[in-house]
Parts: sequence; structure tokens; C-alpha cells
Amino acid sequence: MDLTKNRVILHCDMNGFFASVELLDYPELRDKPMAVCGDPVSRHGIILAKNEIAKRYGIVTAETLWQARKKCPDLQTVPPHHKKYQHYSRLINEIYLQYTDMVEPFSVDESWLDVTASQKLFGNGEQIADKIRNQVKKELGLTLSAGVSFNKIFAKMGSDYKKPDATTVITQENYKNILWPLDIRDLFFVGKATADKLQGIGIREELVAAGIVRAQLIDATPIGANVRSTVATYCGVLDDLRRAFARTDEAKAAGLKAGAFSYNTGKLRCPTCDGTGQVSLDVQFLPDVDVPCPDCRGRRYGAEADAITWNGHTLAQLMAMSIDEALDACASLKKAHAMLQTLHDLGLGYLTLGEATPALSGGEAQRLKLASEMGKARGRGAVRVRRTHHRPAPARRAHAAERVPAPGRARRHGGGDRA
Repeated sequence: MDLTKNRVILHCDMNGFFASVELLDYPELRDKPMAVCGDPVSRHGIILAKNEIAKRYGIVTAETLWQARKKCPDLQTVPPHHKKYQHYSRLINEIYLQYTDMVEPFSVDESWLDVTASQKLFGNGEQIADKIRNQVKKELGLTLSAGVSFNKIFAKMGSDYKKPDATTVITQENYKNILWPLDIRDLFFVGKATADKLQGIGIREELVAAGIVRAQLIDATPIGANVRSTVATYCGVLDDLRRAFARTDEAKAAGLKAGAFSYNTGKLRCPTCDGTGQVSLDVQFLPDVDVPCPDCRGRRYGAEADAITWNGHTLAQLMAMSIDEALDACASLKKAHAMLQTLHDLGLGYLTLGEATPALSGGEAQRLKLASEMGKARGRGAVRVRRTHHRPAPARRAHAAERVPAPGRARRHGGGDRA
């Protein structure tokens, strides 16, 4: 069986987990609005979980106890017992492991299951999800909602789609009908702050399936295979900069066209590192060590490029700028400035234009792809809305500490896409 295609992923999410576990010990509260929270006596703490009845009063997780009391004066509260929740979490995951050994816990009450190879034993994805739901309810007295889909994101959204105690199947045929009409805040990992930013750059609060011309799924996979791919090349800013430099008097006098300003193929690229900004040292019995190019010092361009300036900057200086810094420097380039503004609005203003894309985190790569897609939409004359399953940007990964290389032979980096 080819497990790389047509995967079947389940996301199992326990319904009001903390509250449901507590109700096993407090069955008299089952028909009353009830929540697990901090210290009810001192009225401190927040709502950690609530049952379905409390939800009908508008009580939400993470609000303060006094706010919840204003909505529901008869709210019954119990203190949390985290060891008990961890115990039940282990029991639940043991049930999951009866159906597949590919279980990935997402939190104490959520897990993804890859059941692709389990279908010959237990039926299709929906049948497996229903069997798991029924077994958890029968053995533990708890309910869960399950999403079944061909990827983890859609499976997660499926488990959120219908609650409590339900299974939702999202296929490659029906995902537009199910997900497209959702409020953008219902997307996985899109909270209020992210929703506000997306709406601020033209992504509407709701999507109507009939109005969508094209959909683009934007994932968090790495961009580019080597250091030749940079932020500036991927989003198209370098193309505008190269044309701007080619229009300068110095470039015209030297007979330089826009192509000459490409650090990958142009004649102004550093001849030592061939425009990569770094060289590899072959160290005997050890992995190769990448170090900044000794001639261009990582700037990618040779000395000849420094003789040509645009708007008071050389191209190497612009590539070393952050997106926020380049916003002012490129104000006269309409298309490039619009792209830089989009990157800034998406929270990527700290990246440099010359930053190699393979080094970006998953969240950074995903937002860079989103900005690129929005730039393409502007080029067609209208901003079309695209659903993007956005993960919050993790803290930027620190670059590995520079190692002092042992004496060896320098070697150029080769290959890569054109700039």
C-alpha cells in the first residue's frame, strides 16, 4: 500500500474534557450549568472548562469567574484536578493505540491518528472514528468529537465543526462546501489578533463559496532547497530592484541590464562564492563547514556592484536591510513597496531581504507564501480571498553558532533557482 497518498487522518477532541471528567464524580451536576475554575471562595481564577449547559449561557474558556457569574448566577463550580485529567488522557490514548500505532497527542484532550493502514482491519476512516467514539463512551463515560480528513488541519477543523459526540468527514470533494462558508476566526490557530490582521489586508470575515474564483492552500513546508532562494527573490522584490538599478545613469554608462544585477547569474555577482554569500570548507573526517565568503563577506555581490547606487544605496546594502527598513528605501517603487507593506502587515518586518528562505521557520515560510499569493492577486487587478490555515509564528530560530573551521579547501555552492 502506498502510504504517501490518500492518507486518512483522524483528529479526536474530547468534549469539555475537564468538566466531563469532574462530572463522573459529581453526577448530580450533570443537568446544571457547571464549570471547572480557580478558587470560587476568593472569586479568583478563570474558567478552565465548562459543560454544554454552561456554554448556552455564553460562558467561554479563559474568562474570569466573576464574568461567568454575571452571565449565569447559578453556575456550579468545581476546582481542577490535573492528575485525574492526565490519568484519563492516558486511558483515552490507550484506546486510540488499539486502532493505530501512529498517534500524535496535541494536548491533554486532543490527538491526531493516522489510520491509513488500519482500514483493512477496522473499516474506513468514518467507521473507525465512530468505533472509537463509542468505545470511549462505553468504557470511560466520556464523549469526543472526531474529524476525518486527508490532512491534519482539515481533520482538526472537522472535529471542531460539530459538537458534542459527533463525527465529521471532510474529503477532497466536499471541503469547499464545509469550510469555505466558515467565519475566518474558525480557522485553525486563527485568533482575534490574527483575524484582525487578515481582515486589515483585505481578507474578509466570511467567505461565500459561490464568490471564490480560485483557492490556494498555503502550507508551512520549507521554501527553496539552498541559500540561493531569499526573501527578496521569492516575493519578487529583487526583480523590481534590479530594474531600478538598471535605469540608473551608472548602469547605463556601463551597459548593464537588469540581468546583470542578479546574484545568481549576473555579471556583478561575487566570483568567489558565485553569489551564494558563503563557501564550504572540506574538513577531513568531518562534515563540510559553511562560512561567509571571504571576499564579499556574505553580501553576494562583487566590488563592481558597489559603484552603482540607487536612492543612495547599493544593491548589497538594500539586501542587508530588514523589510521594515526597506519600506522607506523603496517607497518610490510602487509594486515592491506594496509587497513589503504586506510582509510587514503579516508580522515579517524583521526579516532581511537577503535572508535565505530554507532557514525560515514553518510559520515564517507560510506567511511569506501568503504574501506572494496576495501579490499575484494584485497583479491580476483584484485581491481574491484565499483560505490559509495559519499557524502562529514561533520565535525565530537562532542561527547555529559559528564554528571556527579547520584548515581546508574552499568550495563554491552551486545550483539553485534564478534571481
